[in-house]
Amino acid sequence: MSGQRRPREAAFRDTARMPNVTGTPNSERNDTTSRRRSRSAAMTRPRNPTWRPTVTGTSSARIGMSNHLSSLRVAVHASAYYVLVLCAGILLLAPNSAPLAVAAEETPEEITFALVPKQVNNPFFDLADEGCQLAASKLPGVSCLYVGPTDEGDAEAQADIIDDLIAGVYGPIHGISLSVSDVEIATDAIARAVDAGIPVVTFDSDAKRSQRTAYVGTNNDDFGQEMGKLLVQLNPVGGSYGIISSFAPNVMVKANGVRTRLADTKWTEDPTSPKDCLGDIDLFYEQLEEFAADPNVGAILPVGAWGFLTDDSTRWTSIKDKYPNVTIVASETLPIALELMNRGYVDGLVGQLPFNMGELSIEALWDLHQGQQIEEYIWGTSFMEVLLFPLELPDVNMDYNYIGKLAILGYVMFGLIAASSIGFATWTYVKRTKRIVRASQPMFLVMICAGVLIMASTMIPLTMDDQYYSQRATDIACRSLPWCMSIGFTTTFAALFSKTWRGDKK
Repeated sequence: MSGQRRPREAAFRDTARMPNVTGTPNSERNDTTSRRRSRSAAMTRPRNPTWRPTVTGTSSARIGMSNHLSSLRVAVHASAYYVLVLCAGILLLAPNSAPLAVAAEETPEEITFALVPKQVNNPFFDLADEGCQLAASKLPGVSCLYVGPTDEGDAEAQADIIDDLIAGVYGPIHGISLSVSDVEIATDAIARAVDAGIPVVTFDSDAKRSQRTAYVGTNNDDFGQEMGKLLVQLNPVGGSYGIISSFAPNVMVKANGVRTRLADTKWTEDPTSPKDCLGDIDLFYEQLEEFAADPNVGAILPVGAWGFLTDDSTRWTSIKDKYPNVTIVASETLPIALELMNRGYVDGLVGQLPFNMGELSIEALWDLHQGQQIEEYIWGTSFMEVLLFPLELPDVNMDYNYIGKLAILGYVMFGLIAASSIGFATWTYVKRTKRIVRASQPMFLVMICAGVLIMASTMIPLTMDDQYYSQRATDIACRSLPWCMSIGFTTTFAALFSKTWRGDKK
């Protein structure tokens, strides 16, 4: 056809007439060439756009199945490759990721809480440090830093230590527990710490008007009252007592508690009391001997543990041996204090539990660090009382609140009321025929006199107690009171009401 190429079969036939250049027979060459070009023609689309290959039904099904299997093989190979890559990644990453997770669990945030006492190397505050360390060991990543001045009462040195904690001299600090030496100086130091974002609680000694979050420790007023109670138990006869104190706020509160408890007893405070030992042990022993040597002072109450802060107890024992009649009720139950009491050199002890103060301080700071709310006052420590009873106790003087001579006054008052009631009733009976008496209705007048007499008779059983009467007699007297009162009142009121009601009827 014009405009179209000649079919390839014709082209193949033309090649058969080509000369044999290589020497190969034309028939063989033509067969080989024909086979190759036949396969090429089957795979090559002719340029004629209208031409389409003719495929039978069976061949079409086989070709579709072959394509489907080829696609399935590709998908399986891709999936296997993906699984192999995923497993390889897990095997490569698992050995490294597990230690990282364990390391994250084993190394929590390092948290440091500082315990700042009035003085380090002090037996009382050293016990608080032990409690602090124990509480910190129970919390994850928490440590307790125990730092403070070397001299008790050095408030300026204590404030400098707080400034060092704020500045990070000891490393990052997440909370401070402070035993206040001076209220004014500590208040300013606490304000600086809070402004720096460090929460502060106080223990043993408080600064109420500061920005501290809570106070952990003993109720110092109750502590002082317990000391006063022990003195009354040891010597209820009374006398003059002296207090050895200092300027520390908790110590002054204890001294006030002693005064409160002894205010209503037979004990009075000596004019030279209290003596301020300034937290100095030597000065304390001088003041202790001054009180003991005063013949007017019968008891001494040191409201601090200054006498027990040294291992040398000879100064205490020498003073007590020299003045054995003076009663000493001391503060704190440290080991040396208990030893002196066992030897008879101390008459009474009231102690605190500083170990618990250290524990509760760390727990309070931990709760604050966790964002929890805590109470302002944590009275976490109890009192420890040790009392040395004397071998010869005074006679028991018990006040039974007997009426005594007041009974005579009751008898006199009853006699006057009884005489008046009987007299008026007699006069009414005698004058019953008189016009004015008849108008007043004599029967009701006599009832009023009788009712008043019965009510007045309650004074008789009120004068009876077991000082002169038996238990049975006093029981009968007590049971008769409501009867006499109610019967007498009812009789009097009935007469008045009947008289008024009868007059209204007329």
